[in-house]
Amino acid sequence: MTDDDHSAFERLFTRRRVIAHGAALQVVEGGQGPLVLLVPGWPQSVYAWRKVMPALAATYRVVAFDPPGIGDSSAPVGGYDTANIASHIDPLLDDLGAKDCLLVTHDIGAWIGYAYAVRNPARVRRLVAIDAAVPGMAPADVYTMTPERLHKTWHFAFNFLPELPELLITGRER
Repeated sequence: MTDDDHSAFERLFTRRRVIAHGAALQVVEGGQGPLVLLVPGWPQSVYAWRKVMPALAATYRVVAFDPPGIGDSSAPVGGYDTANIASHIDPLLDDLGAKDCLLVTHDIGAWIGYAYAVRNPARVRRLVAIDAAVPGMAPADVYTMTPERLHKTWHFAFNFLPELPELLITGRER
């Protein structure tokens, strides 16, 4: 993103923090119209949506957030399981004054979005899952750790190891 692009983005969007289930979520929002809520994958943040957000903001109210423990959001209180992370969306929507949203998700964010949509169908007008292999919906071989697949799914095994990701990543996030 050039300096001009960054300046234009900052004019269109505001940043703030929203407390949801004890976690402080970084939220970036702008535009007007029906709410589009963007959920990034791992290890992505709102930055992943920076190029699509201005186009969406021409027609929609666009909100992107860093899921708990990613980017500039604080760690979740109840752990990193999908259901717990998805539970942060209700208080976020409440804070935004939104009864529902168009939920657009990517990668692991699709797991979060799917878990949320299943539990709260009245609050999700549409669910878009991009580049997602949602457990239970994808073919079983997607999760097979073969050499052909390892480059796409290494982060699953990496994040299952207790405390190792934090040990290796903390202070080296960039």
